[in-house]
Amino acid sequence: GQLWSYPLKRHCMSTPALHNGLVFVGDSGHCLHCVDAETGHPYWTEEVSGEVWASPLVADHKVYFATRTGEVLVFAESKQKHLLHRVKLDSPISSTPVAAIGVLYLATMKRLYAIGR
Repeated sequence: GQLWSYPLKRHCMSTPALHNGLVFVGDSGHCLHCVDAETGHPYWTEEVSGEVWASPLVADHKVYFATRTGEVLVFAESKQKHLLHRVKLDSPISSTPVAAIGVLYLATMKRLYAIGR
């Protein structure tokens, strides 16, 4: 069987997302991570403005991360770091984004957002 470990910057509140052999996770040390699912080899990290409590979402070849400062970051689902979008919303985000029928749903502490293509 497999056993590997990868050091996070700080404790983790979210569930990792796994897709196409990549693991995506954010931590409370203001850091996003992309690692190889088989080996734990790090592909990329990204410093963000706040803690990450929400689990990342992988949908439509993109990875969505949300932070406690209300920031939403969208990356290409890839071993190479490619930031596609960065948006600041009204308040902290603790819950995981959800995608359905071409719409991304995000709940902040104050509002529910539906963001279409």
